This record gives sequence, structure tokens and C-alpha cells, in this order.
Amino acid sequence: NKDGRTGELFFKEGRLLDAKVGKLNGIQAACSILVWPDSEISMQDRCPDVPDNIRRKVHDLLIMSAKAYDELSAGEIPEPDPIVEAPPQPSSAPEPAPHG
Repeated sequence: NKDGRTGELFFKEGRLLDAKVGKLNGIQAACSILVWPDSEISMQDRCPDVPDNIRRKVHDLLIMSAKAYDELSAGEIPEPDPIVEAPPQPSSAPEPAPHG
């Protein structure tokens, strides 16, 4: 885009399999790319062998991206996507002492 950012969307047989931009990949990268203003798109007739990290319809990603973009533009914090699970957080509680 005009800001010099580059990203990649990987399609195969009409399905979006993965996306990459900077250190992001998968749904986060795809949603980021989909809301870039003034983007230039180039297409290649080949797709490297990438895992299916998206598992969503492009239509669903467009809606999710637009909603998050609108919320950020309004100064709101976007709600996390309920389907995308956050990694488990380590417990801060001390483990009980073994009984002997």
C-alpha cells in the first residue's frame, strides 16, 4: 500500500488458506490486509504449499475486518472473535504442596 506495507494472501482453488504480514499470519494477518486503504494487488498463478490456517470464508473475514476497523476508528477496543481461541494463560496461583 502507500505506507510501504506488504502482505500476502494465499488462495488455492478459491479458498483463502493463509495470510502473512510482518510477524502476523493466519486470520490476524488476513484481517489486517483486508482493511488497508489504497492497496495495490498483484496476483500470481501459483500458491506455495501453505497450511490451512484460516478455515473461514472470505466473506466472513471481510465482515469481521470491517467491524474491527470501525471499532478502532471510533476509539473502541474490538471484541475478540469468539471462534479464535486465545492461548491458555499460565496459572499465577501457587501449586498446592504435596501431602505426604
